[in-house]
Amino acid sequence: EIASMFSGCSSLKSIPPLNFSAATGLARDAFSGTALTALPDLDLRSLTPNVQGGYPIFGGSTANNLAAIGAVNLSSAVTLAGFFGGLAKLTSIGPITTTGTLTSTSSMFSNCTLLPAIPAFNTSNVTAAGSMFSGCAALAEVPALDLAKATSLANAFAGCTSLTSILATGIKVTFSIANCSLGAAALNTLFTNLG
Repeated sequence: EIASMFSGCSSLKSIPPLNFSAATGLARDAFSGTALTALPDLDLRSLTPNVQGGYPIFGGSTANNLAAIGAVNLSSAVTLAGFFGGLAKLTSIGPITTTGTLTSTSSMFSNCTLLPAIPAFNTSNVTAAGSMFSGCAALAEVPALDLAKATSLANAFAGCTSLTSILATGIKVTFSIANCSLGAAALNTLFTNLG
């Protein structure tokens, strides 16, 4: 386990690519309290599911300076609840690799206020997606995420005032798009893609 690896290293401005592929645990706040503005690709494929749930490795703090994160391999993840949540300065994230083991994305990107886009990733078995994008004021489009098994999308799009397109498919539960900026064509696509 990599416990709070760089936490509190307030002068740390960059790190080289590191191989975390064999790490089975990465503690909460592993990158919090640093001066990092970018992270290279992160291979976190071996993280055990119980470590990831509700443990944002970035500290979940709006004071965090991270603006860019490279590709992230989370292929063993069961829950990514709050994983990137609170990264208010984040403006880009590389490809995210997940598999059918993923069941929760609740608050995964919540309060990433400057993030304009997210990559598509495997959400085919996600049941909990409440507040997934809540507070993502700059988010313009939700990619083609399979949300057919989602049983909760409460507040998933709350505060997404720049959202002009939702390409997610299979949605069968109630959700709100109030305060989003979806036009007629985007609404037609959204309704066509419902489950």
